[in-house]
Amino acid sequence: MRDVLHRSLESVRFKAQEKKIKLELCPPPTTDTRVVGDPYRLTQILLNLLGNAIKFTVQGQITLRCERLSPLHAPPRFAFTVQDTGIGIPAPQLRHIFEAFTQASASTAREYGGTGLGLSISKGLVELLGGTITVESQVHQGSAFRVELPFRQPDAFSPAASSTPTAAHPPLGPYRILLAEDNEVNQFLTQKLLRNWGLVVDTALNGKQAVQLFQQHAYALVLMDIQMPTMDGPTATRLLQRHPDAQRAATPVIALTAHAFSDEEQRYCQAGFVGYLSKPFREEQLYAVLTRFLTAAANLPTEPPLFNLTALQQIAQGDDDFVRNMVQLFNETVPPAIDKMERHAAQQEWQRLSEMAHHLKSTFSSLHITAVQDALRQLELITSSPLEPELVAALVQHIRQVAAAVMKQLKTQL
Repeated sequence: MRDVLHRSLESVRFKAQEKKIKLELCPPPTTDTRVVGDPYRLTQILLNLLGNAIKFTVQGQITLRCERLSPLHAPPRFAFTVQDTGIGIPAPQLRHIFEAFTQASASTAREYGGTGLGLSISKGLVELLGGTITVESQVHQGSAFRVELPFRQPDAFSPAASSTPTAAHPPLGPYRILLAEDNEVNQFLTQKLLRNWGLVVDTALNGKQAVQLFQQHAYALVLMDIQMPTMDGPTATRLLQRHPDAQRAATPVIALTAHAFSDEEQRYCQAGFVGYLSKPFREEQLYAVLTRFLTAAANLPTEPPLFNLTALQQIAQGDDDFVRNMVQLFNETVPPAIDKMERHAAQQEWQRLSEMAHHLKSTFSSLHITAVQDALRQLELITSSPLEPELVAALVQHIRQVAAAVMKQLKTQL
């Protein structure tokens, strides 16, 4: 603990010296500071608070104080206070200070610059670690930010008990995850955790973006916020589960919600979610959910090839020009046909859309492109089995993306 405190203060000492600000450290007794926790995130929290204090202090002093709140025989809990003699925060702005890009005033922003995402990220990190953050401030006298965090008691026989996050949570592997979250701070923090665990992460700010990304890529798991603009989580999830590829449609979707009550669990299940996380969630809660569902994803079969020219080559009987001409015909006719489908879908001309889907089925079949057959079948039957306009648009987009991938791959092979 004392090492983290000293390193954090030394990291900002040069900036403080430039402004002739005195730095003071008040650590707890040495016997109290051997605990198990997350030094990386504690350091990030302290650096954010110290950096903010230096930015808004013209002269005087900044003190970093740490004290143990719990008795020595109880689970460790510590308080960290960063106190400055800066400009202070007016009472009306104090209640919003942990929101992204909050400013005391326009003149403050011009003179000192913004707090940006710093305090918001600090609050998110504190909550991830199971703690709380508060602030007291008086204008022209200064501010005091106080963080309270729980820790674990170290194993008496293990000198290296304070492990790093990666030791506590081993990498999960190179799975691709889709994160749909409209709160930029929550998105930033969750994305950081996922990447720390070796995961590839794509992000969406609303349900519509999530559906579009889902059509473009195969994901091992989706983390879906419930309340988002443009399209909410349950609506987006229903569309994901109507993907023409049955394997992709079965991708597990986890709900992220700030209003998770026991009686809502059934509603989330009915909406297609396989589970939910209540925000703000703890790091270990997210890790446990990922471990559960990514283990199942590891057993899924691999995707079949995009196309197969075997049948075409059998018809050609060694005539390579015939195969090349068929491929060229595919490249020339399919993109304009998909453009027409897109126009028919936008104008809700369902009969014409159905006819175009029927026409393209045989074209794609000639190259044995199976990834679009379910989508084309759904669009072909649209006059008798109506679909939501958002799903229609997603199906057409899926067909376009598969066609583009096929043409790109054919170009390298022929």
